[in-house]
Amino acid sequence: MEGNLFEYLDSILHEECFQKRGKKIWFRKTDSTILICEAQVSRYSNAFYLNFGIVFPELVNGNKMPKLSIDNWHVRGRFEEIIKDRKFIGSFPFEISTKDQVQLKDYLKENIKSCVVPFLLKYSSVEMVKREIAENVFDYGRMLTSNQV
Repeated sequence: MEGNLFEYLDSILHEECFQKRGKKIWFRKTDSTILICEAQVSRYSNAFYLNFGIVFPELVNGNKMPKLSIDNWHVRGRFEEIIKDRKFIGSFPFEISTKDQVQLKDYLKENIKSCVVPFLLKYSSVEMVKREIAENVFDYGRMLTSNQV
């Protein structure tokens, strides 16, 4: 299942202009940011989580390509936090039935295209994030900032 679902994520994210780096990280460069998707394997179950984040290279190392590890992300959140789906359990199982696989793939594709990518693009301006933080309107409940902003 892991291979199939990661291949499917590849196709969804490729359609959204993401490139793959390593086995479980995808990234998309914009003019001033790098949008990231990471599949994080659970330590507690046979499942994984989808983390999404943003790196502002100008804040890290003068616009050079930074390491894409989650510790370097300036803005980050999990799939379910971004789509605000309170019914979603938080992780994707590696082993599920074929019927459930089809439903999961449709669910992923719909939400990545309609919610996740637009949300990441909204927060892809360092000036906008700084302004929202200064105005005390940045939505910390949906996306967490690291200590790098």
